[in-house]
Amino acid sequence: MHEIQAGNWANAGEALVDNATHLFAGQGLMEWVPGSVAALLVHKFVGGSPLNLNRTLANAGVPFFRI
Repeated sequence: MHEIQAGNWANAGEALVDNATHLFAGQGLMEWVPGSVAALLVHKFVGGSPLNLNRTLANAGVPFFRI
């Protein structure tokens, strides 16, 4: 959603509502859902049990950077 990326939180909800019917319109969700799902999968795979990069970084003494 371009409004959220621009920091325009007041108008962010308007992208999810059809102005003609004032009902929920799912087209606005399809702008950010695929990217969010991909980010969650990367976080789960890299930071979780298959690679467990977070534990490796913690054991190496890296203080702030976590996946």
